[in-house]
Amino acid sequence: MPAPRVVETFTLSSSSLGMDRAYPGMVRASERSNLSFEAPGVILSLNVDLGDTFAAGDTLGTVDARQARLGLESAQAQLREAVAERDDAKLDYDRRDALRGTGAIAPAAIDAAEARLDRAEARVEALEASVATARDRITDTRMIAPFDGEVVARLREPSEIVSTGQPVFQVVGNGASLEVVSNLPKRSIDMLKIGDVLNISGANGQSAKATVIETGRDAGVSGLYPVTLTFENDSLRSGERVSVSVPTERASGELTIPLTAYIPRANSDEATVFVVQEADGKVKEKTVILGPVNEDGAVVLSGLEAGDRIAARGLTVLRDGETVAFANSAVARYNQ
Repeated sequence: MPAPRVVETFTLSSSSLGMDRAYPGMVRASERSNLSFEAPGVILSLNVDLGDTFAAGDTLGTVDARQARLGLESAQAQLREAVAERDDAKLDYDRRDALRGTGAIAPAAIDAAEARLDRAEARVEALEASVATARDRITDTRMIAPFDGEVVARLREPSEIVSTGQPVFQVVGNGASLEVVSNLPKRSIDMLKIGDVLNISGANGQSAKATVIETGRDAGVSGLYPVTLTFENDSLRSGERVSVSVPTERASGELTIPLTAYIPRANSDEATVFVVQEADGKVKEKTVILGPVNEDGAVVLSGLEAGDRIAARGLTVLRDGETVAFANSAVARYNQ
């Protein structure tokens, strides 16, 4: 005997304040980063791959350090030369200064020797800084993990040439809390405030309560506004797609069903819905009369009552009397 078809359902409720409209969202780790090399060059090695974990301080990859080493050697050679010049200038100044006040040397000659020493010492200091910078460039040829984490994407491969700051890995922190990002129209974003708790549900029926922590003020190219929610649920993982239920206001007395919950009939206000019978789990095909239709759904003028549970998606494959299983226990709520 074939298993019952799994369907998503909505229940019309007269006791609630509005309808929950579902928007797609994506789960991600709150601690995440794109890792890159701080020095350009040819990638010599990448020590982790997709799905690998790492600890803070681990070397995740290296680029060719030959140019950096040559730069260090050049800076060190210039420093040695500058130190020798400084030492020579110091000896010359000391000899001339020892004759100060004897009349054997002009004061201007002593001043000239002192100026030469000052210039030599300044050059040594500058080259010492250059040597330190060159050493840092060698260190920059190694990518060091900033925290304990996991690789979620590897964007480059050995032998490729990368520039400074070009992403090589996308990583998330181990143990980092999860959050959901979604994009909402202005009408829905205006109804939310920081601290609101919304329902989220995964593709396999997992559900959780999520708290709004950020709402965007600027719409993206799609005209939608970003919203970020945080939650705790071990059954949802970073990268998983979820549905975010956002309440919408309804006029008093209206019953409205989602746009995916009916099949319209040509040249008529009538439409077909499938009502789920709680007693035996079978769906019953029913005709309803629809009123105004907008982006949030269609107003039902007759044919349904508060408390009816209907199939919300996939109606074209359903048959009258077919036994179904429920993919969710979410409730679509409407004003009384």
